[in-house]
Amino acid sequence: ERNNYVVEGKLQRKWTNDELQLNGRYDFSQTQEVTTTDMLKADGSYRHDFPNRYFALYRPTLEWNRAYYRDGVPSDYLLLQQEIGVGYNLFKDDRRTLRVGVSENLFDVWVLTTEEHIAQTVESIFFEAELKLPWRVTLRDRGVWYYSFDNQEDGWENRFELEKRLTETLSAGIRYEVRYNNPDVRSQDYKLLRLMVGFDF
Repeated sequence: ERNNYVVEGKLQRKWTNDELQLNGRYDFSQTQEVTTTDMLKADGSYRHDFPNRYFALYRPTLEWNRAYYRDGVPSDYLLLQQEIGVGYNLFKDDRRTLRVGVSENLFDVWVLTTEEHIAQTVESIFFEAELKLPWRVTLRDRGVWYYSFDNQEDGWENRFELEKRLTETLSAGIRYEVRYNNPDVRSQDYKLLRLMVGFDF
């Protein structure tokens, strides 16, 4: 017997040279009355475009995992990641966008069961792409490659979305997410494929 559900919300606002985006998601899974996933995740981004195609980026991410076990012992944690970066717009018009950049990532983890706090800094390279296709289809992709100069380890995150707008308020899409070897060892690796239905209001 399994029980799974996901609730997600997104707020986005664009100006001439600025873009603000806020996202929130709650994941819950239970198998045979045993909770296997209980995670609240919120993230945001603020980007400011400068002349000559340059931009600055700030992306905070908050992850609260309330069903995490390490070596069979409960180890719930709260993760705050702050990404501060600069980049360059290779393409930017009404139909296509492609950005590349470098960033510094500040990781702070609070282990709630032991009141332990861990902090580290990791460098990364990222790209962002958005392409508007015929028939009201939009493709979005964001990838990040992490590298730590302290221990010479690397990791990877990618989020790919294909969205079809059915009406002015209703959309459907596919999202594929992968996270491998996140700089914080408590952040679990995963691969997720979701079919999404969205309402705009």
